[in-house]
Amino acid sequence: GSSSVVGAVAVNDHTWDFVLDPALLPGTGLSALRLASTVTDPAGNPLAGTWSDLPAPFVGPFGGDAQVDAVTACVPDLDRFRPDGDPGDGEEADAVGIAITAPSTPSWWLLRVLDAEGRTVRTTWEVPSGPTDVWQWDGRGDTQRLVEAGTYTIQVQAEGSNGDRGTACTAAVGVVR
Repeated sequence: GSSSVVGAVAVNDHTWDFVLDPALLPGTGLSALRLASTVTDPAGNPLAGTWSDLPAPFVGPFGGDAQVDAVTACVPDLDRFRPDGDPGDGEEADAVGIAITAPSTPSWWLLRVLDAEGRTVRTTWEVPSGPTDVWQWDGRGDTQRLVEAGTYTIQVQAEGSNGDRGTACTAAVGVVR
């Protein structure tokens, strides 16, 4: 709702310290913001916004209070699949498709795959083609290695242009070997 001007910036080894004027949240005393130099937008671009990691002017919102619709459905096309590289249907498929539905088209789909212990093994942001979409998971984690056999939870959230997120939808799928 309100804006602040960065009065000073101090760049340390791995952080940027911003002194804001007026305070970011009036009445809270918050007048500084510290960000790691590794902060990027959902596409992986540095916050500097100039396709480099050098400091540059930044004009734009940090978060916000925009309403983002909840994902109303995320339905896998298979209960289990075997990502082993050979062609097949059903359980022998190398990927699972997740049909996503929301009331409106968000800026991004935020997709996470969690293992049975709740640890995130894969995170990706995808540009939606509309309020209904399909995402394919190939059974690989963030390291591009195949995950172990087991049950995985897929979380899908709609994300707005300021990073605001709607309520997540979850679905379970099994990876077999």
